[in-house]
Amino acid sequence: VNNALADDNDDGDTKSGQANWGKKKPPFKRQTPLVNAGYAARMAAVSHTVGRFVRAHHGDVSNKQRSINIVLVGCGLEMLGFWASALSLCPSLVCIYEIDCDEICQVKRRPLVESGLITGADRQSPGSAVVLSGTTNFDALTPNQNQKKKPDDEALLPGGSHYSLMAADLRNVFSVRRALQDASFDNSYPTIVISELVMAYLGQSYADEFLQYIASEVCVCKESMFFAYEPMGIESSPPECPSVLSDYVDDYCDKFREKLNRGRHDKDSGQGDADACDVMGYGGNDVLSRFLRCSFDGPLGSCPALISASLAYGSKMEAKEYFDEHIDLAMHLHCYGTVAAFSLGTDRLFALEVCPWLRIPSAATLICRPSDVFEVIQLKDGSVVDISPIKCRDQEQVREIFQSTYEFLYEEYPAVRKLVKNSLKTDLSGRHSDLAGSVKGSSAINERYGGGGGGFWVATVGEDRNRKVIGCVGIRPYVSSNVCGAAPIRPQSSASEQKCNQRKKYEVQRLLVNADYRSRGIGRALMQFAENFVAKNNVGVDDCKMVATTFSALKEANVFYKARCYICAEEKMVGKMLMNTYEKEIICGREGF
Repeated sequence: VNNALADDNDDGDTKSGQANWGKKKPPFKRQTPLVNAGYAARMAAVSHTVGRFVRAHHGDVSNKQRSINIVLVGCGLEMLGFWASALSLCPSLVCIYEIDCDEICQVKRRPLVESGLITGADRQSPGSAVVLSGTTNFDALTPNQNQKKKPDDEALLPGGSHYSLMAADLRNVFSVRRALQDASFDNSYPTIVISELVMAYLGQSYADEFLQYIASEVCVCKESMFFAYEPMGIESSPPECPSVLSDYVDDYCDKFREKLNRGRHDKDSGQGDADACDVMGYGGNDVLSRFLRCSFDGPLGSCPALISASLAYGSKMEAKEYFDEHIDLAMHLHCYGTVAAFSLGTDRLFALEVCPWLRIPSAATLICRPSDVFEVIQLKDGSVVDISPIKCRDQEQVREIFQSTYEFLYEEYPAVRKLVKNSLKTDLSGRHSDLAGSVKGSSAINERYGGGGGGFWVATVGEDRNRKVIGCVGIRPYVSSNVCGAAPIRPQSSASEQKCNQRKKYEVQRLLVNADYRSRGIGRALMQFAENFVAKNNVGVDDCKMVATTFSALKEANVFYKARCYICAEEKMVGKMLMNTYEKEIICGREGF
């Protein structure tokens, strides 16, 4: 970057310029040093991350047998995929998939075939999205074909990488899915999907649909990831304390949106801003929350492009003088960000190995919504259990577990039967009749508990149609007058007091485990999950407590709470039943990364 700024004799390089292979100078006027430096920083951040992903999988002999996929969306005329596959010690186990519009693919196809860089190229089949398919041949780029490689350069598994160039409309998930299917894409291999200045051009709703597709159908294998270098705003400074940087970024983002949306034919179609082109988000928390909503449930994080580019160069970019072009470049790079979202089951250490710049949020960084929170746990017997927000189809199973848990108390405590029936008609009801503005197809139970900063989650085994609920837990703001088994009661205090109380005291409800799955750590995992959720949503709160009320007759439940360091704060007779209320202080994290 520093060289690009300082050297006025360097020829500029752009995406289109890379198509002119073998020419000394591109046939267009050179760009300013600052533009060259911005492009260099962008390519450094992207190539550094992609290179580390390849080396993490194919960097030594021990893992050379594992195939990987490299998928570039909006690939243009860049050679990033070819370069990344060349880093592998076993390029024959690398599959490159490049996707762009048909016009770009047709332009790119010709030089790839004529230069010999792709061999064994198949002819384009009628109706197929695959424009070019073959095997990479890097010998075509070697000036001296008779030049022998050094022993250290020999690949462990010789041969070229499989290459597919596909035409698809990125604003249409069905088009992208079909393109990958035509190319025989295999999502059982670790995959990296790369988006370099693409998502912002799709429009918000189209980009979200695309991200959801990538998370659910492409990056599904362990140690897969989606990497993006995109325009990104920052959290604005308070009006009473504005900053030069925030004003600069805000102005840049405003101009960026205006430019992209200027020619939209649908901007007056009544669709609102749903399809408007925009930056990825405003601040790290906003961006990460968006990825969580799009079903990325592995490690994820983001950082300004300035940081990722600096780490790629191995040194911090510092200004030689104030107000020189280095300052311009630094402020410009703050208008962009890098985001990495890993697949479910990916280890945090692997994520940091690939992305050393990654700022993975701590347990208390994000203010989470119930629908944003997921977790996968492995029990002592090796079985895997998902903890996720309750879905509409889970409700009946939850109701059955709830009834079976209290059935043995019916004869001795008839009032318990009434409380169970009341709960099934209120907070555990699957109907939306008592909910205003409910979302069609959503869980009525989750909507009731989600109000006021709570949530309702289920522990499940199996997938899709075989999904079985084996436990559940609900969290809601604590109301002292509530009785175990009764429906959640909304606080009647003022808005300010209500907000304060909700952030300081939460109640655990419906902590249930299927009888066939007890004594396997599921209840403990659900409780820890609930406590973590409260900690995440109470950043900076010094006095935060969890409350749980249960029948004294439920001996296992009482032992469970005591084992979790809950202290019995109150014993109260409700009719003939003795109710025990337990409390525990929750240590909440501090704000920031």
